[in-house]
Amino acid sequence: MAAAREYIRRCATQRRVIFSKHARDEMRNAGAQVEDVLNALRRHRSLVSQPKGRWKVTGPDLDDDDLDEGVIVVTVF
Repeated sequence: MAAAREYIRRCATQRRVIFSKHARDEMRNAGAQVEDVLNALRRHRSLVSQPKGRWKVTGPDLDDDDLDEGVIVVTVF
């Protein structure tokens, strides 16, 4: 899990994140901007393993509110 935490933080810090159309739609619905999501990925408070090698990440937006209302899907590479 430590490796996943570091990988997520590094990708967010280096802005190596691709937002799908679905992710952008969900961000719009949640009132989240790209910088909010990157901040949540960099400073995540919770990281839970999901099926198929995926992770559920919860972290604070730029206002220090957790981005856990609804789902925002992000792909990192």
